[in-house]
Amino acid sequence: MNILEILGAKYDKAISGYTKAIEINPLDAKAYYDRGVAYNDKGLYEKDFYDKAISDFTMAGDLFGKTGNTEMAIKCYNTAKELINMKQYNHAVACTNEAIVEFTTVGDFFKKIGNTEMATKCYSAVQKLKNIK
Repeated sequence: MNILEILGAKYDKAISGYTKAIEINPLDAKAYYDRGVAYNDKGLYEKDFYDKAISDFTMAGDLFGKTGNTEMAIKCYNTAKELINMKQYNHAVACTNEAIVEFTTVGDFFKKIGNTEMATKCYSAVQKLKNIK
C-alpha cells in the first residue's frame, strides 16, 4: 500500500464518520464543515471530491448562518468559493495541456508531410500555450 492509498483510506474513514453524524443530526453544521475538510483533503489526491467538498462547505455555511455564527458561515462560503476557483483553474490547465498535445501532434504531422509553414504555426501555438501556464 502506497502513501496515497493510506491517506485515501484515512479520509474515507473520516468521511464515513461525518456522514453518520449528519444522518443522526442533519442540522449539524460542524459535521458538514468537517466532512467538507475531509473531502477537500481527499480531493488533493482524487479530484472528483471537489464538488462534494463545495456542497458540504456551502451547507455548513447555511447552517452556521441560521444559528447566528456569521464568522463560521463566512469562512465556509469563502472556502467553497476558493474551491470553485481552484476547480475552474485546474480544468483550464487540463484543457491547455490537451491543446498543447494536440497542436504538437498536428505540427509533427505537417512537418512529416513537408508543410513547414503549418508545422511552424502549430509549434508557435504550443509556445503561446506554454507561456500561458
